[in-house]
Amino acid sequence: DVARASAFDRCAWRDPRAVAVLTPFKAGGKSLVSALGELKLRTERYAIKELPVWRPGQSSTVMRRQRKSIKRLVEKSIKAAGRGVLKGAGPRPQDDPDVAVVAVTRNPREALASAYAELNRDEGPAGPPSVDECALDQRCARAFGLARLCSAQTLALCGGDEACLPDAEGRASREAIDLALLALNNSVLITIPSERLDIDGYATLETLLPTYFRGLRQAAPPRPPFQRRDRSQGAAARALRRLCDADQQIFDAAALIYQRRAKECEAAAREYEHAVELRHARLALNRRRERQGLAEAATLQPLAERRRPERPTRAPTVGAVQRLARRAPTV
Repeated sequence: DVARASAFDRCAWRDPRAVAVLTPFKAGGKSLVSALGELKLRTERYAIKELPVWRPGQSSTVMRRQRKSIKRLVEKSIKAAGRGVLKGAGPRPQDDPDVAVVAVTRNPREALASAYAELNRDEGPAGPPSVDECALDQRCARAFGLARLCSAQTLALCGGDEACLPDAEGRASREAIDLALLALNNSVLITIPSERLDIDGYATLETLLPTYFRGLRQAAPPRPPFQRRDRSQGAAARALRRLCDADQQIFDAAALIYQRRAKECEAAAREYEHAVELRHARLALNRRRERQGLAEAATLQPLAERRRPERPTRAPTVGAVQRLARRAPTV
């Protein structure tokens, strides 16, 4: 039963030793990372460390070293602040019960357009002005690594298995997609579409991990209005569909899963608030009963118990004894 095996577990409250926050390149996680940093400054509730980066498919020896490095980061975080947040682009930490994993995802074509614009501006080589034109030119697509950029979310969620190795162009394999989909439903606590962060994403994280993220909504920076780019047409749309097939499957599945889990967390939050209100009401009722009980006891206390106690008798003095002897009748 997938639902029973899921780490989400109907939005059950939890307090892991560390939380890994996966923010693939241009997946919209920048505001979440900023909010995490601001909340850390306000509360000093956790330490923030960078998630180790490794190439999927490395030897078992290297993988063991990477897992040990994560454990060392967790221990350092706990020693410094009691809890740790490991942030980074991935890949996902695997087989570590001490680390809960949350992730951010974004419409892959939006993410690709943003990544292409940044690379074309900052790093070169200079390409055409739009990602649509670059996708139609195989040399441009290879030079900018469009297939790799549009598989980043899949590979981040897939993890470090050999099956997660991309092909020569950087594209995720069918097995990598399947592993990422399995992780979405089972291993990853929650995967939030970036456009839902301000709507209910921060609130969902607060409900899931309150010892870490309570107050995250107040710490989050304001985001500009979400703007969708114009949809590609014709040959450019077909080229982008081929390039982004892996991440599109992940994004669509993540959006559906998140929709269901957000509702469960909303219900869990209401149930928790109701339980807190009920507890406070019971405490107030008990205090009122205690005060009323004391007042009634003071009112109904028998007068015999309330009158001032008699002064203790003292032993008669010698003079008093002599006076009593003189008054006694003589025989």
